[in-house]
Amino acid sequence: MKRAAHGDRPSSLAHASSALADGRASGGLDPAWLRLTPDGCVLELALLPNARCNAWAGLHDGALRLRLLAPPVDGAANHALMRWLADEFGVRLSQVALLSGATSRRKRVAVQCTPAQRQHWLGTLPPEVR
Repeated sequence: MKRAAHGDRPSSLAHASSALADGRASGGLDPAWLRLTPDGCVLELALLPNARCNAWAGLHDGALRLRLLAPPVDGAANHALMRWLADEFGVRLSQVALLSGATSRRKRVAVQCTPAQRQHWLGTLPPEVR
């Protein structure tokens, strides 16, 4: 953000939009696997399909690792991922979109949510991944 002229202070709106552009939240830095968007966020995920249960499993190479029960066949794991994220964020399934990684374990997923929903979800994650 450019420095304001002597005596001028940047408005809070300018500061907030600058924080969004830099990928930062208003309370500090967000995790590397989380990118804020105007209508929600984008998650960088590393999936482990065919797991014993659906659960967060730490971090892997800059992505949030998730174990999923679903097998990686015929898009079952992708659909299970989207259903699970919709439930986790408290949004409709139509508000979750797979951006990339349809046939890969590495995925980028967009979630349309309010800042309050995002903050609540972040609070439910294990401390080691926040």
